[in-house]
Amino acid sequence: MWLFKFIAGVLSSFITYAGPLNFENILMADLFKDYNRDARPIANVSQPVEVSVAFYLTKILNLDEKNQVLTTFGWLEVHWKDEFLTWNSSDYGGLMRIIVPPRVIWLPDFGLENSAETIYDEQADKKFRAGIDFDGGVQWVPGGKFVTSCELDITLYPFDSQKCEMDFVDWTYDGRFVSLTNGTSSVSLGVYKKHGEWDILKTEAKSTKQYFDSDPGIPFPTVKFILHLRRKPKFYMINVVAPCLLMSILALLVFYLPPDSGEKVSLGITVLLSFSVFLLLIAENVPKTSDYVPLIGVYLTMVMVMTALSIVISVVILDLHHHEPNRPVPSWLRRIVFGMLSRLMFIETPYKNEPTSSFFRQKVKNGSKKAIKIEIEEDRMLTDMNLQRNSSYTDDCLEVSALQKKKHYVFDEILLHLREITAKMKKNIRREQLNEEWKMVAKVIDRFLLLIFLLAIIGLTLSILYIYPKLNHAFDNPK
Repeated sequence: MWLFKFIAGVLSSFITYAGPLNFENILMADLFKDYNRDARPIANVSQPVEVSVAFYLTKILNLDEKNQVLTTFGWLEVHWKDEFLTWNSSDYGGLMRIIVPPRVIWLPDFGLENSAETIYDEQADKKFRAGIDFDGGVQWVPGGKFVTSCELDITLYPFDSQKCEMDFVDWTYDGRFVSLTNGTSSVSLGVYKKHGEWDILKTEAKSTKQYFDSDPGIPFPTVKFILHLRRKPKFYMINVVAPCLLMSILALLVFYLPPDSGEKVSLGITVLLSFSVFLLLIAENVPKTSDYVPLIGVYLTMVMVMTALSIVISVVILDLHHHEPNRPVPSWLRRIVFGMLSRLMFIETPYKNEPTSSFFRQKVKNGSKKAIKIEIEEDRMLTDMNLQRNSSYTDDCLEVSALQKKKHYVFDEILLHLREITAKMKKNIRREQLNEEWKMVAKVIDRFLLLIFLLAIIGLTLSILYIYPKLNHAFDNPK
């Protein structure tokens, strides 16, 4: 019986060592028997360990403009050669590659130099295993969320393009001991999922060397992964630019609204408040920095200034419109308004470039027939009365009846009242003419300023929201 058990044990041991797991256990035991993970994996200690890094981007999680932080998700592919972890595959059943925990081998001690949270992910040493080839090549693929600071140029917001970097450096070894290089010339986008707000124009990967004043002759290698991003403007065109244009049109209506409506100033103040609220909403979404000012903010501020100016001008126009008709329009103002602006605006006006007195005489001559008729009848009555008086005195100077005296008295009273009525009508006609003339001055100036503000807003809108962003994108992406 004991012989049978001995033979069975020998066969079991032979079967165990004959399987693949047997060779893997033996290999690991042989490799790590005298292995020191704290020593650099190179036989010639005067040479640096060559470490190449590649980055695979899977998703852009967020680009926080306010805090200037880029959050991405992906993984790194790190390669180097460990000269102390090599074996002859034929000695271990043809085993070419093994997977080991990262805590048992030497790892490059690199992290994110421009990280916005933690520079080094301590969990990477525990979560992500490393693959070792028989020739000593090591592949380590740590991944996760990368939070990096990104200085944003928001001048063209919301038509801006940004350049964000991920800078990996070795925190322990300088360039004399570890040489960090980029494994690829760009960021790999093979598994990238598109972002709803940002498009990736291009990517770069490059290695540089930094020198510090404390150690001017010692290089510190850095691997940079650069993302060139452009904001998708459709959302902002609908929610930012379109409301700006609509409020700009409302600002123009301040000049188009008739002064008699009594709402010119109220409309201007309402539009001004709307711009103020909208500017506050935009300010909440852009970085609080004085280095860059968004063009949309400049646009809103300038339109706000124009709207405030339109309110001031509207007050002046209302004052002209409701001007007291006790003074005529000054000759210099008549020349400007009726001589130039009315022709420029194609506004037909009966008022010419002559003084008010001559116009008033023409007005009375052409349009005030009733007053002229009263003057003619008054002259006739005066003539008849004089003739009657002369004839009476000629026929019988001594006989003046009470009835004739009464008639003469009545005629005198009638003439007096006619003179008063005629004077009042002339005064009213003059006041009416002056009032209409001041209103026409206000109307012509109002329409002229409407044209000026329309051209200013169109030019401002095209230059800030269209032409300048187009030129900037053309320079960013030359053919």
